[in-house]
Amino acid sequence: MDPAAEQMERRLAPALAKNREQPNVLGKARKADRDVYFPIAATAAGRSLPASPDGSRINLARIPRESEHTKGGYNDAIEGNEGMTVNRHIKRNAKNALRGQWSKGIAAALILLCVVIALTLLETTVDTILGTEAYFTMLSQFGPVQWLTSHGLYDSAVRYSVLAVVLILEFFLLTPFGFGFLKWAYEIASGKRSPITLIFYYYTGFKKYFKSLRVAFSVLLRVVCYTFVLTLPAMLLYGGACYYASTPGYLPYFYLVMVGLSVLFALCGGVLALILSMKYMIVAFLFVEDPQIKVRPSIQRSAEIMKQQKRSAASLLFSFVPLLLLSLAYLPLLFVLPYIAVAFAIFAKYLIEKDRREHAAGLQNGEVN
Repeated sequence: MDPAAEQMERRLAPALAKNREQPNVLGKARKADRDVYFPIAATAAGRSLPASPDGSRINLARIPRESEHTKGGYNDAIEGNEGMTVNRHIKRNAKNALRGQWSKGIAAALILLCVVIALTLLETTVDTILGTEAYFTMLSQFGPVQWLTSHGLYDSAVRYSVLAVVLILEFFLLTPFGFGFLKWAYEIASGKRSPITLIFYYYTGFKKYFKSLRVAFSVLLRVVCYTFVLTLPAMLLYGGACYYASTPGYLPYFYLVMVGLSVLFALCGGVLALILSMKYMIVAFLFVEDPQIKVRPSIQRSAEIMKQQKRSAASLLFSFVPLLLLSLAYLPLLFVLPYIAVAFAIFAKYLIEKDRREHAAGLQNGEVN
């Protein structure tokens, strides 16, 4: 434990003991008991800062933590507007961490956007070429194309086929880049000054490249399964509404009610799937922190760490919605992407180090007993 935090806890120990005897009183001591000095990235130029366990320079910032008064997530017991202080701490520390590093973050985001735009243009170009009369005449010799044409499905089949190919290309091209971007953000959150070339780290070897794909595919498969199961009632209801509309003598009122309910179920299922998928949020950061970690143990550990923190993660994610909406104009995305990446890296680093300390304390207590 950091000496400053240790000294603070010793100073507050008498007040905390007295406060625990009066559980209905929320005083300064209990509020202080939710705080801990958390080492994060850094920065004031020219100032000597204490070193973290890994030797990097850090800045000590106060951030609420889980204690016996905040079970179920360190954000849960902070009532009213005070609960937002966690997100404000994280965002402020993300800005401090990016001080002097914005150019690297913007460059990484620009590379990502350029690749996405290039693949989008490729999709549009191929879709346009396959839709021309010359290619249609050439492809119409094949039986499946004739069947699609006779049912009026040729254009849709071409569009979705091209989209599927582009999505597969994006997965193979951008997944290692995304992990490299998160690795850079995680090191920035640790107070290091990493070069921009770190974003290409997972392209530097076949083992690194394919392991990043395995990690991403394992998480993606679980998220897709969650989403499919939770939105299945909405899809069935919408299919039933479409079938009902094709029957003679159907009532438009009932059709609209069924469609409205299917939309409501889809929204609820999507939100629930997003919240459940939060338990995999730490997987990427566990992987970039320790490239030797196995895929299944990283997923299991992430689920264990996030068991009581899904609400906190969702709160942090939704706090960025205004910035994400602003990023629909593309240009703000150059600033928003590194900002969000470093903020979640700080959040993940806090949870990982907290879990590591608790695990070490449990082992120590077991040895003593």
